[in-house]
Amino acid sequence: MRFARVSAALILLCAILSPIKLLVRLLCGAPGAEDGVFSSLLQGLFYLVLLIICHGALIVALWLVRRFLVFADGWENLGFKDLDVGVHGSWYYQWFLVVGAILLLGVIFDGHGPRTASISEALAAFIAVLVALVGLPPTPDSIDAYDPLPVPMPFPPKPVPDPLSPSDTITLAISWFFRRVPGILDTPATNYELSIEASRGRYEALIAKEHAIKAIGDYGRFVRDGLSPEVCEAASQLRLISERDQLGSILEINNVLALAQRFRYASDIEDKGVPEYPKYPLETMFEDRGDCEDHAIVAAACLVRLGYDVRLVSLEYDSGPGHMALAVAGAEDLPDAFAIRDPISGRKFYYCEATTDAGSRNPNAVAFRMGEVPDRDRRAKMELVSVV
Repeated sequence: MRFARVSAALILLCAILSPIKLLVRLLCGAPGAEDGVFSSLLQGLFYLVLLIICHGALIVALWLVRRFLVFADGWENLGFKDLDVGVHGSWYYQWFLVVGAILLLGVIFDGHGPRTASISEALAAFIAVLVALVGLPPTPDSIDAYDPLPVPMPFPPKPVPDPLSPSDTITLAISWFFRRVPGILDTPATNYELSIEASRGRYEALIAKEHAIKAIGDYGRFVRDGLSPEVCEAASQLRLISERDQLGSILEINNVLALAQRFRYASDIEDKGVPEYPKYPLETMFEDRGDCEDHAIVAAACLVRLGYDVRLVSLEYDSGPGHMALAVAGAEDLPDAFAIRDPISGRKFYYCEATTDAGSRNPNAVAFRMGEVPDRDRRAKMELVSVV
């Protein structure tokens, strides 16, 4: 985690110029000229251990401050959220680490003279900062090690589309970036693209349908009635991507979320001139924009077609407009993932945020993944909405 590494580097550097070093030196004592190599080595090691303990205590204190700010909604509001994005150092940092370690060992063994403590401290901090910045090799997200389904789900029967005339056909090229390893920005993001032959007549027929919402459950029909041949073709191509790139079910779900997050955000007032206008998936694909429920409906329709058990999620806040996301049923023990218990089926549905402003068109953007929920949304009133 970038926060842990950057904060460790900051604290270690500040400690060099702080009174902590004086306390540690007093506890360790200064080696004299008559001390042997073994005595100097022990004092040097004792010095380093105490220094590490002090640094560790400071990092823990800083971490507790972070947790308080997260709980109070201050972490994101103060612009610190980007510090949570993981980083990993380049290979040449490791050469500096090796050189620093060799120098440090040399200073520990050469324990004569008043300069030993200062040089040991400086080199120890230098190495610790490099370790904090380089970190351990990146590991996959713990969520990605699990599958929410015991076996791959088969495709539902595919509807037979009406023959398309050349004048009625438009090719939709839908591209986005997906990073297999989450949060590691120096790992390459893969550029995926769907090419779908879409019917303009079918799009216009969907526009002509009723879009009014009388109850929260009405949003589900935009998924049920939105499984057009174009959506089914999009799901087929998504499954081919999963099979080709060996994406498990969690990674496949996250890839679908990245697809939904590539559409531009446009409020209903701005886009349609009305307060509420949920779109069928083909409408969003044609128009290349939509608001939160439109992003969620596109992702939900693709996931339903791929065989997942999906719900829309309606969120209500204490003040201001509401929000819509989706959730996918999964295993009981997915780690570090936010879930909602369905009171009817008793299953856990893992929260999925589908809305950004074309975020996944940027290869360097960090996309929301299954089980991740913005801090503000955790305290919202959530309701699962059936889509079948």
